[in-house]
Amino acid sequence: MIVKTGREKSFIPTHTGTGVQAAINAFTRTNGFQAALAAEAAKRKIGDVDILACDRSVYHELSKNAYRTSGRLTLNHKHHDPAELAALATILRAQENWGTGITWEEVGAPGRRIRLS
Repeated sequence: MIVKTGREKSFIPTHTGTGVQAAINAFTRTNGFQAALAAEAAKRKIGDVDILACDRSVYHELSKNAYRTSGRLTLNHKHHDPAELAALATILRAQENWGTGITWEEVGAPGRRIRLS
């Protein structure tokens, strides 16, 4: 959904090659993604290089929940290491201003929600 919407609204270049991973790789080079990356790296005190090292797992992790019926994607600290959480949060935060982005939340310890804004 992120790639489809991003390409339709010109947030992700369409000349990136074929496949979802190629589009995600192109998205990571956009100004919107870079701004979200800087914010997440500062907030989480993780290096942007460490976050970007997880870009290959982003598609897999997002696609696992693509057909959830709740309409909200939940990132759980129990299921991801800090850099992977930051990578997922970065791509989700970067697509929030598209108007049709994925609704998401981040859950810490059981029952504890983390405010994202």
